[in-house]
Amino acid sequence: MDFEILFTDDHQEEVKDNHGETVLERLEKRLEKKQSELEWVDRRDQAGSRFYNLFTHSDVTIAEAAFQAERRNYRGILILVDTEEGGVFVFLQVIEKEDRYESSEQRMVLDAIGRNPDEIIDYAKTEIVENMDRF
Repeated sequence: MDFEILFTDDHQEEVKDNHGETVLERLEKRLEKKQSELEWVDRRDQAGSRFYNLFTHSDVTIAEAAFQAERRNYRGILILVDTEEGGVFVFLQVIEKEDRYESSEQRMVLDAIGRNPDEIIDYAKTEIVENMDRF
């Protein structure tokens, strides 16, 4: 099986604009490491163990890549789209991890995914189609 991470130039610009250069650099390093770990994966469950967290919420499989920048904890949120060959983890956004989950950005993102799972899957599939040359 083959698993890839899709993190485009547009995604990079979005992270840089919203969180700064340092967060972008740390996220890129983390995703590069995760991609190298995915090269040895034969099954979907093995792919999930390469991330801080992998879970399904409203039929959307979400992976969290944990990293630190500027003495804060962050999560890179990715959406897993299954393919015949394995899967593609499509970058969705970065969130700063907060102590209080109930009022956190992380919860707001997960709630938004839960309310609009078809929209999120459509977004991820569109990203894959638009970046097919990377695979």
